[in-house]
Amino acid sequence: MRSPQLVWGLATAAGAFAQSSTTAAVPTGTPIAGNYTGPLRPQVHFSPPKGFMNDPNGLHVDRNGTWHMYYQYNPTDVVAGNQHWGHATSRDLYHWTNQPIALFPPNSTSGIFTGSAVIDSNNTSGFFPNTTDGVVAIYTLNTATKQVQELAYSYDGGYSFTPYSGNPVIDVGSNQFRDPKVIWYEDHWVMALSYATEFTVGIYTSPNLKDWTHASNFTHAGLLGLQYECPNLVEVPFKNSSGTGWVLGIGINPGAPLGGSIDQYIPGQFNGTHFTAFDSAARIADFGKDNYAGQWFFFMYYAQSTALSRAVHGVPIPVRCTMSQSPCGARCANPRAPSNTPPRGLRPRRRGPDRDWLEASDGAQEGGPW
Repeated sequence: MRSPQLVWGLATAAGAFAQSSTTAAVPTGTPIAGNYTGPLRPQVHFSPPKGFMNDPNGLHVDRNGTWHMYYQYNPTDVVAGNQHWGHATSRDLYHWTNQPIALFPPNSTSGIFTGSAVIDSNNTSGFFPNTTDGVVAIYTLNTATKQVQELAYSYDGGYSFTPYSGNPVIDVGSNQFRDPKVIWYEDHWVMALSYATEFTVGIYTSPNLKDWTHASNFTHAGLLGLQYECPNLVEVPFKNSSGTGWVLGIGINPGAPLGGSIDQYIPGQFNGTHFTAFDSAARIADFGKDNYAGQWFFFMYYAQSTALSRAVHGVPIPVRCTMSQSPCGARCANPRAPSNTPPRGLRPRRRGPDRDWLEASDGAQEGGPW
């Protein structure tokens, strides 16, 4: 079956709350501690315990209803570098619990870059003969000379991973080839990934997550900017209709109309190997300087379309996503939930009258707009 998805978009926030590590040692098997009461520390949006975060990665929800968010993470400094996959979990997409770092680079000259995670419920990979809940992470390994796509698999629900001995699973010899997003389409896996400076999204297919075949390219559409990054391919329902369409999301970094980086999306149709756009228009997901590197949740067990957003140092709250027809063509819409039924039980918080930000002590507001 096709897997319904969720999106985690992204909005870059100021990093004044980030804390430098006092040691280059990165702990294993235990969450990194952080002070969440300090000045300018976000109280609604997720932020890492300390250090630097950027792209959300590997978003999925498990059979028990726990949401998993991995993210690009440098635990030893407040700038990009030394990239790991941080990990946090939530039951409601609002209250997050920091988990131990999930993926580590193999050496000091490489990094675990952006990617995705899937639940291999049919054991197509052969990694999971005794479970239907095995998690496979698909990510870019960045080295000094090139970027390749690798796998790691988890027997404990995505809390720790073992690198696949047959890595890399895709190597085209390029140093601008990254950000694999994997989904299930009918009877095979589909990967969208970026040939960044060629302004191209490559589409690959696989029966087992290990052996990939190049199927097609989608290229030079919408805004170009400096490079394409973080492609996403997702089936989205049309509002007030039983039909669906597909959306190809592409990060532009930099090159936003107002400066900075931005996400664009392209509505169209997908047949399992080729994406065809409805038209040539560029559509912006969020018209600011800092909404970038959006990701869609992968899940096999639920049928909703909920959109979310990420930041360089924090992750905003979720919104639900549908498509609608307008005089200008298909558009993604993020409708506000009724005030008495916020998604996943979210409740708004009311700030104090003397400030325009939230503090940790601000309580939940019952009812009202959010």
